Amino acid sequence: MPVAGFVVNARREDLKAVVDKLQEIKGAEVHGTDDKGHIVLVLEGDSGEEMEKVAAGITKMDGVISLHLAYFHAEDEVEKIERGEIKPRFSFGRQHEKSCVL
Repeated sequence: MPVAGFVVNARREDLKAVVDKLQEIKGAEVHGTDDKGHIVLVLEGDSGEEMEKVAAGITKMDGVISLHLAYFHAEDEVEKIERGEIKPRFSFGRQHEKSCVL
């Protein structure tokens, strides 16, 4: 199960509303806020792809200015890749390279 830590930047006047919306997300935990609109958020998901979708949704929330990844841990996904149970899909790096060698 992947776990990721994010810093969400929200408009100060929308901070409480954004925190309330984040707390409604399955697997989301708000660990703190400050008066500048920063929110410390931890997400857990079933897969990296699911987490990407959730993160994309957060960036579209009213009041959210930006979302920044602080850390990402997915050891069990690496094990699944090694066993051939899942195939990673990369959306960054060299576009002409079609495969990943582990």
